Amino acid sequence: MESLTTTSFTGFGKETFESHARNQGPETRPQHLRRREWRSTFSHTHSLFFTLPQVLEQLSGQTPVFSKARYTVRSFGIRRNEKIACYVTVRGDKAMQLLESGLKVKEYELLRRNFSDTGCFGFGIQEHIDLGIKYDPSTGIYGMDFFVVLERPGYRVGRRRRCKSRVGIQHRVTKDDAMKWFQVKYEGVILNKSQAIYREILTSILILSRMLYLNRAKIG
Repeated sequence: MESLTTTSFTGFGKETFESHARNQGPETRPQHLRRREWRSTFSHTHSLFFTLPQVLEQLSGQTPVFSKARYTVRSFGIRRNEKIACYVTVRGDKAMQLLESGLKVKEYELLRRNFSDTGCFGFGIQEHIDLGIKYDPSTGIYGMDFFVVLERPGYRVGRRRRCKSRVGIQHRVTKDDAMKWFQVKYEGVILNKSQAIYREILTSILILSRMLYLNRAKIG
């Protein structure tokens, strides 16, 4: 079992933190979180165009960046180069707190399909106030997406300007590595889609039965 130590982290758009293993064998090589995409979309004609960036700035303490549409989609009323989303990059302890808050909303449970073959994983939340922000009627409630990228030390060779090279296949982070990192770091639970659907149905049944019980108690 590898011992993970977080040193840095790049968040809301991107996060970075490094984890080191005691025994760096083939299965325990160090990994680190390179970045996390924290993104939220909105309508250009809606007030979200003005209020959503304020929410992201309040969460991260940084100025968010806008994303523009690459193509025109008439059925959705989207024009090319129109601002349709915004995201922000957070680093350090603040990014760690944001990721922790996002996973806490998900109860540290993710689906297998949330993880990609390249060591990335992502998830979304429906209400930003679950991250610890006080509800403001003038602002409203927004959903957000988190996107995390795991890397090992040495990935920089694929991004540097001079002497750029490829990262070896054996050195790349796989889907299993990302899931193991999530389970070790946060004691997370990885579910299949069928298990997640079953839990949602069971939760709905429990809520409905509770409501019926309370209604009968009031009538009685």
